[in-house]
Amino acid sequence: MTYGVLLVAACLGGAAAFGLGLCLRGRGDTAAVMGLLPAVVLAAVVGAKLAGLLDARPETLDEAAGLLLARDGHSSWGALVLGIPVLVLLLRRRGIGLRDALDCLPACLLVAYAIGRLGCHFTGDGCYGVATGDGRLGQVFGCSYPTGDVPTRARVWPTPLFEAAYAGLLAIWIFWPRDKHLALAPGRLFGLYLVLHWGGRFAVEFVRRNPELGPLTAAQWFSLTAMLTGSVLLLRRPQPSHALP
Repeated sequence: MTYGVLLVAACLGGAAAFGLGLCLRGRGDTAAVMGLLPAVVLAAVVGAKLAGLLDARPETLDEAAGLLLARDGHSSWGALVLGIPVLVLLLRRRGIGLRDALDCLPACLLVAYAIGRLGCHFTGDGCYGVATGDGRLGQVFGCSYPTGDVPTRARVWPTPLFEAAYAGLLAIWIFWPRDKHLALAPGRLFGLYLVLHWGGRFAVEFVRRNPELGPLTAAQWFSLTAMLTGSVLLLRRPQPSHALP
């Protein structure tokens, strides 16, 4: 129940943030964005589930089917891979260009991510971290999930909480004051999001219980790709008219 409520809240909060960004640019409104929400959410869920399969690497078709139908087993980077292209395509049909769409996405994605990660924490869906050990930091910040969907009585790093806090603070920094992003060259805000947010995701994976894909996890490989793309956007665009605080 908690997970479902927070998932809906994440979708609505992200859509509202995206609609606000369009309003500030005079390119649309929140009501128009809400009309696109079902198709975008469906694409994001499909992408998240498919990426979750890559993380879990099931050995049989029955195991894969079980993962697809389970409430947990989502991967945020997979949601972006399918969700963003569908959103951009639908917006283009409404006359909203790629640059406007991309620069409205950071606050949207960060708000949705922060709320969604709270859902992961409160349901204990298994995307928490590894055991903290006996160190002082582990005693202060660690927690257990004895009644979670993927229960554990061991003291582990609550990585969903770390990510929720980081995404929330980053959303505030990016989106406040509200005219900050309007002063940036097109594409630069999205580049900042890719570098900063996915840099944090890359770091937290070192204490998360995810299977590795070579020397890194699948999420870390995606994070490196995202950070590289963001760096290219930042380097190719001219400097903004005034420096960020």
